[in-house]
Amino acid sequence: MIDIATSVRIALVNSRPHLPEITSETSFALNLRCGAIDMVCIEMAVSDDCDVELPALAFESCSTVGELTALVKRLKGDAA
Repeated sequence: MIDIATSVRIALVNSRPHLPEITSETSFALNLRCGAIDMVCIEMAVSDDCDVELPALAFESCSTVGELTALVKRLKGDAA
């Protein structure tokens, strides 16, 4: 499974060539200033990279990269 931070960076790199460092504490809204289209790109990238279907409500409740990582781990059956 690809690192979620890497997946997020790849999803956003075309629209934002100068991204800050992405860590588990990185906020999609505050640090990355993601809009709806950005979040759709992130959802698709993480789903593809991690081979997991992200439930819409669960994904929308993730405000940080760490929360998204924990969600993916739960869905994959890994310890969070």
